[in-house]
Amino acid sequence: MVASGSSNKPSQTANLTKAIRLAASAGTGSPPWPRPTDTITRAQQAGLFVGSSEGTAVHFHAHLDLLINGQSQPVPAGLGLTSTKDSELHTHDASGVIHIEAPGQGQWFLGQVFDEWNVRLTSTDIGGLAANAKDNLRAYVGSLYLPCDCGEVRAVFVPPVTTLVAGRRDV
Repeated sequence: MVASGSSNKPSQTANLTKAIRLAASAGTGSPPWPRPTDTITRAQQAGLFVGSSEGTAVHFHAHLDLLINGQSQPVPAGLGLTSTKDSELHTHDASGVIHIEAPGQGQWFLGQVFDEWNVRLTSTDIGGLAANAKDNLRAYVGSLYLPCDCGEVRAVFVPPVTTLVAGRRDV
């Protein structure tokens, strides 16, 4: 996910490096994956800004559909949120809408959502599911297939909504 511009946040390269490292070491197991209790700590570790309220300089939404073998999987409510803290990248409900509400322009990555969620995401794995000769992991922005490391998926956000789809599917 990408929005360009300047920000007082750490460098975008540092954020991407952190997101890749965290996503590769995150939780495993089978879906559905629950919301972790340390979602704010995980957001900070992923290089996301966390404040006492939502950012207002940048505000738009993306939609994440997660399909495992053709079956929709829930994205939990409350990723990047507590009663007193908000990450600039978060969910309010289980609809799959990712809220980007930041204090300034920046770059946001699919891997950061999975970092907050504590679900491993690499080019071959999602959670505890690994790609093989029959099953693979694919990422799409709209209907466009992105052949890349899913933790690095970047989509230019164009308000009002960009759809992100990451999932493992039968080939």
